[in-house]
Amino acid sequence: MTLPSKHFALSACALAVSALLAACGGGASAPPQNDTAGPTLVIDDNVPGDVARGAVTFTFSFSESVGTSFTVEDVTVSGGMRGTLIKVNDQKYLLEVTPEPDSAGTMSVAVAAGSYADLNDNPGATSGTHAQDFNTVRATPPVSGDVLLASFDEATPLAFEGFNGAETSAIAAAPAGGSGQAGKIIRLGGEVWAGAKVNVDVIPLTADNRTISARVYSPLAGVPIVLKLENVSDAGINTGDLQANETVVEGWQTLTWTVPADKVGPEYSWVVMLPNLGTLASVDPGETYYFDDIKLVVPPTPADVLLASFDEATPLAFEGFNGAETSAIAAAPAGGSGQAGKIIRLGGEVWAGAKVNVDVIPLTADNRTISARVYSPLAGVPIVLKLENVSDAGINTGDLQANETVVEGWQTLTWTVPADKVGPEYSWVVMLPNLGTLASTDPGETYYFDDIKVLVPAATPGTVLASFDETTALVFEGFNGAETSAIAAGPDGGNGQAGKIIRLGGEVWAGAKVNVDVIPLTATVRKITARVYSPLAGVPIVLKLENVSDAGINTGDIQANETVVEGWQTLSWNVPADKVGPDYSWVVMLPNLGTLASTDQGETYYFDDITLVPGP
Repeated sequence: MTLPSKHFALSACALAVSALLAACGGGASAPPQNDTAGPTLVIDDNVPGDVARGAVTFTFSFSESVGTSFTVEDVTVSGGMRGTLIKVNDQKYLLEVTPEPDSAGTMSVAVAAGSYADLNDNPGATSGTHAQDFNTVRATPPVSGDVLLASFDEATPLAFEGFNGAETSAIAAAPAGGSGQAGKIIRLGGEVWAGAKVNVDVIPLTADNRTISARVYSPLAGVPIVLKLENVSDAGINTGDLQANETVVEGWQTLTWTVPADKVGPEYSWVVMLPNLGTLASVDPGETYYFDDIKLVVPPTPADVLLASFDEATPLAFEGFNGAETSAIAAAPAGGSGQAGKIIRLGGEVWAGAKVNVDVIPLTADNRTISARVYSPLAGVPIVLKLENVSDAGINTGDLQANETVVEGWQTLTWTVPADKVGPEYSWVVMLPNLGTLASTDPGETYYFDDIKVLVPAATPGTVLASFDETTALVFEGFNGAETSAIAAGPDGGNGQAGKIIRLGGEVWAGAKVNVDVIPLTATVRKITARVYSPLAGVPIVLKLENVSDAGINTGDIQANETVVEGWQTLSWNVPADKVGPDYSWVVMLPNLGTLASTDQGETYYFDDITLVPGP
């Protein structure tokens, strides 16, 4: 079997060392006598693939020693900037060629026959050429966005079917306020679940992307607009009925539905639309609803904020100071990309450095880490950063040490701005390499900074504390008049099991609690959400977190951030910052706190999908 050859990318230094090691064990041979044949040349490079993304090291291999006859002037370079010719031994040389930044093309090197000679002065018998394609264009990061499932204006109409009293439903022109075609659902008697469904192919749900949105037209306000996702061939594989997160108004609005985390996994292709579920429509005139622009909502992906690439069309203001006045924006050394901020320290002061004006830096309490690609000629030196106000240098962050140990050559370093320094406006990034050490005046010290950014961390997904569908049921207890509370099937609009709280007299604080293990609260992740069903609108729905063994260690009563409506909705509660720290395991649910429930009929509430999310 013949194996394909493969190039491996080695640095110029590594290639030189390998050649020197190979040469160990014997001295140079004397040139053969009566040799009249000229040496030959083969040129190769260190790029393993088809396209180089940066500097390329070309290798010049001669069939015999060429002594000192081969020099960099013998190499014709096109498409890039020629570097220093490195002699590995008398038969091998290396030359690094750097392409233009943010461009694509081909670099080539050429050596003419006769421009080199062997030790008997026989001129080179062959010429040599070698070309390498390159692409240094900076990649544009993909833009995240919602996934359109159904616009109803597709060139090939989607499969759309009405059922159980809505058989005349069809794709048709949207009413005023809509756009183009829409899914028109006409409910004429039949069953209370009369509706329609559209096949949108497999819906790419994920643990993080599980919210469906749609533009919906309703002729009635306050009715339930329910959605369900179903498998294409087995309707028994579905998400269950999903209530809209918003209260329905008359006319057009955008509604959203959240698929429970435990329903993500199966493949769903049908979007089942159930407007006014539970109510039988009249046969004349019936009820007509429209659905349009059904989407899977994909939250935008956080992106780092580039402050300085040093390749800007209009160069940034860049100034050296106190012994670094010759600093400038210049080509980066090997391993870098395009231009960089070149800092040349030549005596002066121990704080000699440079600064670049990047406009106001968008620091926040959560986004306060600065990163940069840094080239240092020395390992272990301090690389310090400071941010300053554009007009008052006294307004600054103070000196910030890099979080990482500095190595020789290129690396990415980060600096963290203290929380109490976030607030003022900073525009200057002040770079202080080897702060505290006086550089020599000859040869001095040269450093490079590139791609200075504010890092924006990815959003933290929510942590489900209780779905009430756990394989091992959670401990759930009613108290003070709610002792018959239990985990049970939720009412229409819910999903699977839920925490059912039955308040029958007792105390005004009758409620229930569920043990979810220690809740991982942090200073920035301290919001609790839950799907809640209330039989009454406007009542207080209160939450409290308690320690597992000492109820006196708790968050205090926390009011929901939203006004409670009748039926299902998503509520949220913010744990006070000064209550973060102790371990809490019990989620205590106190619906209609402060009101005594009747002992006959009482009041029944449901809690589902209790989740810890980032915030507030």
